[in-house]
Amino acid sequence: MDDLPHTANLRWGRFSEPGAAYHITKCRAEGLQLSLADPAPAKIIIDSIRWHQLQAHAHLLSFVVMPDHVHWTFALGESRALAQVMKGFASVTSRQIAKACRPNTATIWQQEYHDHRLRSEERCWETIEYDHENPVRRGVCRCAAEWPWSTANPEYRGWIEEELLR
Repeated sequence: MDDLPHTANLRWGRFSEPGAAYHITKCRAEGLQLSLADPAPAKIIIDSIRWHQLQAHAHLLSFVVMPDHVHWTFALGESRALAQVMKGFASVTSRQIAKACRPNTATIWQQEYHDHRLRSEERCWETIEYDHENPVRRGVCRCAAEWPWSTANPEYRGWIEEELLR
């Protein structure tokens, strides 16, 4: 039985459509005293997002790594279903973060994730803006471009596959 309320509801009706845009929220495990926004875990998470992009499993629209969760917006590639992308992301990042930061930590992520299908170009741009402004709303930086773990930051801005939104 799931120990978090409504966790089973996250799986109900989940559908994966190649080419469709999805906004994902993946939260760290309850009670884990590790900031995902520390340099080591943030780099592991971003490397995994980039790997999925380079393999054409998930065409990047935006990401932001926050201390307790990750937002990742992408257009799903043709080769993997949404559940496969998320399982691979969670599995690899869990192992690497545990090895680099917490060798005795078995669980890095909450079991499930929240996904939302984006059905219009306008909604995609709104979601990208939402992702980028998350650190500002949380008060961890004054402007989105200052946050080091986001596609709003100039270091990662060029990774966004904007042509998918036209």
